[in-house]
Amino acid sequence: MTNKDLKDFLPDKSSSYSNNFLDIDSSKKITKDQVIFELKKVMDPEIPVNLYDLGLIYKINIDINNNILIEMTLTNPNCPVAGSM
Repeated sequence: MTNKDLKDFLPDKSSSYSNNFLDIDSSKKITKDQVIFELKKVMDPEIPVNLYDLGLIYKINIDINNNILIEMTLTNPNCPVAGSM
């Protein structure tokens, strides 16, 4: 049996979740409003409110290659669906 520390149950704050999409037309610039529109479709699994309206999104950055960086927090630090959100 392996001993566990508290850090084994907490999210790694230095990590990030990312997804690469190969079929994106990079000639069209993604706007912040488009990102917000899509974020409003993602519901918190514990509270029936979307992530954007909950105020969990702190920053949305879109670079010239349409890479999107979203700084956010979770309602629960042990959220089992954090990666899929």
